[in-house]
Amino acid sequence: MALALSLLVFWTSKEKREKEPFCIIYHVAVHTLSARKLIITYTNTNGLVQETFTGKKWEKKVCLSPDEIASLRIDEITDPGKEYQSCLPEQEELQDPMARDFAIKPLSIWIEHEKKTVLNAGYNHLQISLLTSEIDR
Repeated sequence: MALALSLLVFWTSKEKREKEPFCIIYHVAVHTLSARKLIITYTNTNGLVQETFTGKKWEKKVCLSPDEIASLRIDEITDPGKEYQSCLPEQEELQDPMARDFAIKPLSIWIEHEKKTVLNAGYNHLQISLLTSEIDR
């Protein structure tokens, strides 16, 4: 009888946990002196949302259902007349494997959950996602 009761309690708590909202914070950071103009696409309760942002730091807190995927993508909008070459490392510098590993990328994005964070850094287009199944409950 005690075993059946403990299994019932375990099953009920597991179902409750799976139905709880999946709350995360999306982050975008620009690591250059000047602000960048970006198209930010992310998932919220209504589906995919896209907005234009100009600046150096952006964040958005979102709660999703447990079966949804948290997804964040950025695309940089460059002005044809403006050069960003001064922000990028020299081409020869990027050929060295050590320099490639330690070069500061101008853009970074991350999805923050209380139990897991996923991160990506790069130059013009970045994308990351996080599934509820990837989080250690």
